[in-house]
Amino acid sequence: MEGQREEKAPQKRVVVITDRETADGFLLSGTELRAFDNAEEGAREIERLLHDTAIKAILANEEFLEALDERTRRLAEESPIVVIELPAQRGGLAMPAHEDLLKMINRLKPQF
Repeated sequence: MEGQREEKAPQKRVVVITDRETADGFLLSGTELRAFDNAEEGAREIERLLHDTAIKAILANEEFLEALDERTRRLAEESPIVVIELPAQRGGLAMPAHEDLLKMINRLKPQF
């Protein structure tokens, strides 16, 4: 009809959940970032986000994913939200983000 605008659905978000030491490496990616001091806090945030319909993908520190209880693991497996495991730090040095991982992040981000 004349005068009506078609409203676009809101863009779904990509969220990175990681430890504070690794978080700085993701600041330039333009994704939403949440950093935590321990695996239990990170696991609680992952569980919360799995219920958020505005989320498209969660990139999470592997230690945080390992801390999920069995019910939340099943929820993650059955969810339409893509959950991607990020390598945890080893030996005090953050593992560099792999080029393929950065490409995947860019494909998940909304196009502007």
